[in-house]
Amino acid sequence: MSDPNGGAGDGLEYSDFFRTGYGASLQVSWMLDPAASSLGLWGSLGFDRFGGGGYEDDLGDRVSAEPLDRLLAMAGARVRFLFDESERRGHSIFLDLRFGGGAALYEEVEGVFRVGGVTTKGVEIFEGGVQGAGEVAMSFGVVSRTFHFGFGPAYRWIGGPERGAGASSAVDPEVWGEFSFEIGWEYRF
Repeated sequence: MSDPNGGAGDGLEYSDFFRTGYGASLQVSWMLDPAASSLGLWGSLGFDRFGGGGYEDDLGDRVSAEPLDRLLAMAGARVRFLFDESERRGHSIFLDLRFGGGAALYEEVEGVFRVGGVTTKGVEIFEGGVQGAGEVAMSFGVVSRTFHFGFGPAYRWIGGPERGAGASSAVDPEVWGEFSFEIGWEYRF
């Protein structure tokens, strides 16, 4: 589950256009020593969807956006600390820290503008395109010889989608910030 934040221009926030989203990702990782506290590498490919929302100003002008879909490819370093080095005997509690960078592919977002009582549908609010991204995350959980279950917070900084051809100059996207809560499991081999 992810919550968008960051400026979208002239007093607007991404949360004015989009609701809290959801997503899924596939992550692979390699650890120097899978049975102990260790350093490693990770990579992931994921999909996120943020529900469309709307914003109305004091004059009654309104913009409503369709949902935003995004693919996200990330890679980076991982550090895992085992609090009980007894994993060789079966299980352990862990803290996992992850940081990295990558790219986000945004889909075009259309919407409806109502200005001065005139409604215009199918307006391109944000262009589709690729932007750079960074992430820092932390998870806690239990690890065994073959399974790893964890949960925790993550924060991403992603270049915002470009202003669409039909959007007014009031829409001026800035960096997209995103707090998320992740739940996951791994199968180790």
